[in-house]
Amino acid sequence: MKIAKQIVYKGFKGAFRICLLLLLIHLTNQVNAQSNLRNGRSRYDQSLLADTNMLSTGDYLEGLERVYQTLNKIPTVTSSFTRIPEINGRLKSDDSTINLLKQRLSLNVSTFNLQNLQMFRTLLDEMTDNETIYNEVILSYDKSLDDMKKEIAALRKDTIIRQIFTTKALRDSFSTQLKALRVKRIASDSLIKSTTATLNELKAHVAENALSVQELLYQTNVQLKSIGPKAFLKEKRFLWEKRSSATDLKYPEFNQMLDSEQQINQYYFKNTRSNRVLLLFFGALFFIWVSYNFRSLKNKGKMNVLDDLDLKLISPVPILASFVLIFTMAPVFDLHAPALYIELTQFLLLVVLTGLFFKRIPREPLILWAVFILLFVALSLVRLIGISPHTQRWLILFINLISTAFAVFALKKLKPVVGKYRILLIAGTLYMLFNGLAILANLFGRTTLMQIFYTTGVYALLHTVSLIVLIQLIIEAFLLQIKGSRMRKNYPDHFEWETIAKDFSRIISYVAVFIWIILLTAHLDVYDLLSNA
Repeated sequence: MKIAKQIVYKGFKGAFRICLLLLLIHLTNQVNAQSNLRNGRSRYDQSLLADTNMLSTGDYLEGLERVYQTLNKIPTVTSSFTRIPEINGRLKSDDSTINLLKQRLSLNVSTFNLQNLQMFRTLLDEMTDNETIYNEVILSYDKSLDDMKKEIAALRKDTIIRQIFTTKALRDSFSTQLKALRVKRIASDSLIKSTTATLNELKAHVAENALSVQELLYQTNVQLKSIGPKAFLKEKRFLWEKRSSATDLKYPEFNQMLDSEQQINQYYFKNTRSNRVLLLFFGALFFIWVSYNFRSLKNKGKMNVLDDLDLKLISPVPILASFVLIFTMAPVFDLHAPALYIELTQFLLLVVLTGLFFKRIPREPLILWAVFILLFVALSLVRLIGISPHTQRWLILFINLISTAFAVFALKKLKPVVGKYRILLIAGTLYMLFNGLAILANLFGRTTLMQIFYTTGVYALLHTVSLIVLIQLIIEAFLLQIKGSRMRKNYPDHFEWETIAKDFSRIISYVAVFIWIILLTAHLDVYDLLSNA
């Protein structure tokens, strides 16, 4: 029994050892399998990483394509700088104007027309605004060019592109593309350099002109300020004093001065066009408005409904009426316009008003109106014929004497008519008063005051007449509009237009008086002072 137990025990012990050995063998195989799997994955991962770091031909070609695209942008960007020729041309024109203004402002203050000094200031202010615009455009172009330079600089840091240029094998492989790229790069560099140089020249030119304009503005303002105090001082000899051949001969620079004034006027008109375009637009709108209402009534066969309106000035083709509007408002749209422009527009206003008055007003007022036109033209010609200052003063004195006598005579003759328009009585009185003051200023050598007084007197009367006519034209056009609108809506023909016309006339008259005061103060050279205050 004991022996049997020992045999069983030894058998069990041997089986346990065999099982343990088999278990150890199994675990060893599992560890080896996992180790082999990890090694396999590691080799696979290394192979995968190695494949992604290797650049293909397509990668290099994409890099070269980026360079081509960047270089192709340069001509596109520079060709968008379309305002460079315009700015260059404007700056050259500014140079001519600056030189002319320097010449004019170097002359003695007494040779200046006050209105032209104001025009110089307006012109210089306009040039300052233009230079600000030029600077903004040039800086925007400069920024676009700088952005392109930064984009090119970023390409030089691209590792793929650097590898192409630094590796001989790659250079040989892409020799055709690199050769074409080299030609394009040289052209692009040249274009960038030339455009940069042009922009730098323009910036320098603008800065130089800005300094000149500021200096001229300073000189203009000094001369304008000096005119006020000097106007009340003795600027010239008393008119009765003996003439000095050394100082009162015909000044030889007159033709040159007149020529430079015309060139400055041309620049003024060229650079302040928007106001006159707006004025012409209003004139055309008035013409279309009146013509449309007449045409609509004619098409409906209702022209007879206008009989009770008593239209005196308006007509189916209101050409003269439209020009009255344009020329009457021209000084308002250009308060500091050149003297030649103001004189021309006001002379044309006289002509248009004459055409409107012809066969509409009695013969006697029409003759007085013709005398007023002759006196107006005479004053303008005296300034433009280039005679000596002393002779010019004598002629102006003669014209002022006739104008004063004419004003007294006309006020007496037209007293019944003038009584209906109080503003016309005021303007006639001012015409007489300012001509009298111009005579006194001329006699005692106050030539600036003389100039201010006689121009103010003439224009005060002319603006009064033209504004009265314009008020009547607008009232008649307004009544025509009401009639036309009623006919188009099939309303009754008759309506109480007198009350409407009276109320509307009162409103328009207030506006006209306001415009008249603006023009009067502008001619007296106190408008800027009052408007600033």
